Amino acid sequence: MKARTLLGAMGACTLLSGVVAASVPTARHNRLVKAEPAVEGTVSAPPKQIRLWFKEAPEAKVSGITLLSVLGKDSTAVPLGPVHGTDAATSIAADLPKPIASGRYAVRWRTAGKDGHVIRGQFGFTLQ
Repeated sequence: MKARTLLGAMGACTLLSGVVAASVPTARHNRLVKAEPAVEGTVSAPPKQIRLWFKEAPEAKVSGITLLSVLGKDSTAVPLGPVHGTDAATSIAADLPKPIASGRYAVRWRTAGKDGHVIRGQFGFTLQ
């Protein structure tokens, strides 16, 4: 009976260590640390660009930014210029070619860091 208990405990420890090991690399992936307009923020003037800062330099080849105008359950893509680097190595941006109207907006983004793992995210902001 003691052998079964020991084997059960060993199996549980093995399973638990696999779960912990699987979650550790995620902390090493790149992540969004700042945005302009701010994540879930409110701005009083139309932004001239969407700018994102990451924990580490984003991989330009896979980076993308999409802006959506949100009205209820419907959303419409807002034209943006191409994604480009900025004066900060950890930042990318996309310019808005013309001012946007007041309302709620969603920013969807994707990039990768030095590990090559593609990450995605989204956040909203409001223009008063």
